[in-house]
Amino acid sequence: MGSTSRSIPGLPKGELQNIETDSRIKKQRLQFETLLKQYKLDMKKKEDQRQADIKKAEKIAMRDEKIIAIKQKKFEEAMMN
Repeated sequence: MGSTSRSIPGLPKGELQNIETDSRIKKQRLQFETLLKQYKLDMKKKEDQRQADIKKAEKIAMRDEKIIAIKQKKFEEAMMN
């Protein structure tokens, strides 16, 4: 497969290559920006999930502490009676 350069009358060959290069660079830049945007969204989603997991674990720990406190109180009341 040879060069993909086309010939446009009145346009120097080097100029056509510059236009094609610019076009390719713009396309690659758009692809990169799209990938970067998706990566940032994925990272935000991961961080949000991590924060939700931490909050859930804290709630479970607080609930467990309350249960232990209630059991301790019932045990002490039973020992008093």
